[in-house]
Amino acid sequence: MSTPSSSLLWGFFSLHIIGGHILIPILLILSFVRKNVTRNYVFINFCITWILYSITFCFLLYAGEQTGPKPHWNICRTQAALVYAVPILVASASCALVFQLWLDIPYLLLSVAACGLEIAQPSNPVRIIIAACGPLVVFAVFGTNPALYTFSKPNSSTNSYASLRTSRSTDTKRNTAP
Repeated sequence: MSTPSSSLLWGFFSLHIIGGHILIPILLILSFVRKNVTRNYVFINFCITWILYSITFCFLLYAGEQTGPKPHWNICRTQAALVYAVPILVASASCALVFQLWLDIPYLLLSVAACGLEIAQPSNPVRIIIAACGPLVVFAVFGTNPALYTFSKPNSSTNSYASLRTSRSTDTKRNTAP
């Protein structure tokens, strides 16, 4: 018989595996297979960030240490460092995609108004590079602090958040946001 928390844990992992390990990779493969349809790099970056998000939250599942005693130090610390940084990566990639769509909609509306004629959109490689690489830069900046913290505190692992291991200081006075 499963407890409610273990049911939630397996539901959590199931959603990550179905969405981030199966469906989004299928979407990316299909977008690369169709050569006559061009996909924006920002959209591809968006999909890749969601795959990384799912992989990050499944580290302990891959190691078989999602329940039970304290997991191996390296796996626990790596996941703890990424758990704090990957949501920022996904949020900035989502914002970049929304911004890219906001800039593309006027050309789409002109194309529809012109009875389906293809209206050439001026390509701006600087904008595409910033929108595709910007989330990775934000991830590197915001991921450095949690990584340094979790690897410098070897005895700070506790069970929390749907039985996933995260890094916390036992001293509550120093456990504040950076």
